[in-house]
Amino acid sequence: MDLGDQADEAWLLSVQRKLYQWSRTHPEDSYRDLWNWITDIRNLRCAWRKIALNKGRRTAGVDGMTVAGISVAMGMELFLEQLGGGLKRGRYKPSPSRRKLIPKPRQPGKFRPLGIPTVSANCTGPQFGFGMGGDPPSISPTSRSAL
Repeated sequence: MDLGDQADEAWLLSVQRKLYQWSRTHPEDSYRDLWNWITDIRNLRCAWRKIALNKGRRTAGVDGMTVAGISVAMGMELFLEQLGGGLKRGRYKPSPSRRKLIPKPRQPGKFRPLGIPTVSANCTGPQFGFGMGGDPPSISPTSRSAL
């Protein structure tokens, strides 16, 4: 991890701490600046790095693009700048997930659907893009209903 990556991760951790502290002291209020943090280029870079290390990074969504394909075609920085700009201007339209049926473990002949999102959809998912996989650790349990 280089210094830029470490700075982005440190920034994200500080934002998560601020949000957690704020949510503890204001459990009934909704937070108004969350969108600016989610669309910040540092946050999008953190999301990109998580996606680039993900096991499914080689699988393309409905747009046919993979992490490697985007890196070669336009580069990570330009892709994330365009994505962040589209989000901030309200022009981003998420793509549908690509559906694939995969076999159920220990149940021969049975399948379950798997949704494969595009790279841009993965980078913009607040739970992934803001380091909040699953239950958001940066938000106090008492104020999650205010989001």
